[in-house]
Amino acid sequence: MGSHVIHSLKFAILGFLWLISMESCLSQVDQQDPQVPGFFIFGDSLVDNGNNNGILSLARANYAPYGIDFPEGASGRFNNGLTMVDVLAQLLGLPNLIPPYARTRGPALLRGANFASGASGIRDETGNNLGAHVSMNQQVANFARVVQQMRRAFRRDDNAMSA
Repeated sequence: MGSHVIHSLKFAILGFLWLISMESCLSQVDQQDPQVPGFFIFGDSLVDNGNNNGILSLARANYAPYGIDFPEGASGRFNNGLTMVDVLAQLLGLPNLIPPYARTRGPALLRGANFASGASGIRDETGNNLGAHVSMNQQVANFARVVQQMRRAFRRDDNAMSA
C-alpha cells in the first residue's frame, strides 16, 4: 500500500470518528436556546450549500447522486448529507440550516447566510477553469453589503433589508 493510500485511510477514519462524536453531541443540544443569533459562512465546495446552483459552472452539485442522504435531496452540497457547517449550526442550537446567500434576502439575512462557492479559493483566479464561481473576495464583498443592510436595519431604516 502506498503512503497516499494510508494517509487517505487515516483521514477517513478520523472523519468517521468525528462524525460519531458530533452525532452524540447533537443528541444533547437544546434546540430552544440558540447559542448565537446567526452564522455567516465563507469557503469553497467543502461548505457550499447551493450558491453555485444558478450559475454557469462545472462546480455544481444539485443533481444525483449528491444529496442521497439529505432530506431535501440534491441541494447543491458537494456531499451526500450535511456539511460540517450544517452540523456546527445544529450544535449551536440554530433552529434551521443556514441558507445559501444566493437565495437569502431581507430579514432572513439577520440569521446568517452561507457565502461559500464551489471552486473558489483565496486567489480570484482559482477555479476559473470550471466556469463561474464566487471568489473569496466576492464572498467578502457580498458580506460587506449584508453588513450595510444590517446597519441600516438596526438604525430602523424601513428600506434596509429590502435589497
